[in-house]
Formats: sequence, structure tokens, C-alpha cells
Amino acid sequence: MMLSVIALLITGLSIAQTSVNTSGGTGSGYEGTTTYSIGQIIVTAESGQNGSVTHGIQQSFEMYLLNNSETASPKLSMKVFPNPATDYVVLEIKEPTMETYSYRLFNTQGNILESDKIADQQTEIDIKHLPSQVYFLQVYEHIKPIQSIIIIKY
Repeated sequence: MMLSVIALLITGLSIAQTSVNTSGGTGSGYEGTTTYSIGQIIVTAESGQNGSVTHGIQQSFEMYLLNNSETASPKLSMKVFPNPATDYVVLEIKEPTMETYSYRLFNTQGNILESDKIADQQTEIDIKHLPSQVYFLQVYEHIKPIQSIIIIKY
């Protein structure tokens, strides 16, 4: 009897911390390191005086189109897909004249990783060589930044 209870406990404990994850990794910065996974089935939240953290799968994430009211171009219709992405993203701009537009891809430290002119309404940007993290894609008209969007590479 005691042996079957121990076996049941060991079996239950061995799968209690198991999840089928589609992806994951480690993120680090000057204030610390965190490990994350995509595919967990439980969501919990912790908060304290210095902030809060929510962990688990199926959290909604939002793609923010970052605009500055001084630099925003209301006529520009822009979207980036797929997002999140693994190999590439497509920057789509519905604009009749493309010769004045360019883009820059930044990491979270503000380093320019890639920059190029936008020649077509759809521009494919290769990101497969980049590590999994958040990036900022900024679109320029001449030298003026007009719109930015957050890209998630996993």
C-alpha cells in the first residue's frame, strides 16, 4: 500500500512540471536574466513594489504601432506580417510613390541591425540570422522617422 502511494506521488510529481513548449529562450540585460517558454498552459501573475510579471502561455501580446504626433504621417498605411516571425517579415506600405521611403531595424539596445530603401509596396526583411527577441522597425520618409512597429522574433 505504502509503495503504491509513493509510486503515485512520484508519477504525479514527474509530470506536474511538464509542458509542451513550441519555443523558448533566455533574455538578459544589465539588471538580470529571465528564461521564458512559449507553450505553457498555466498563466499566473506576480507583482511587487518594483513592477509585475505575468508568465504562462496564451497571453495576448499586442503589436504597437509607435507614432510621434510630430513625425506621424497620417497618409501612410503600413503593416508588418507575419508577426511574431522566425525567418522574415514583410513590410507592406500602400503608397503610390515609394522612392522617398526607407527602413531601419533596431535591437532593444538601439543598435541599427539593418537599413535599406523601400522600393516596392512589399519589402521582405530577413531576420532568421537574428536571435529571438523584440526588435523595432522604423520607417523613414527621406531622413524623417514617420512610423515604428515592434517585431517579435522567436
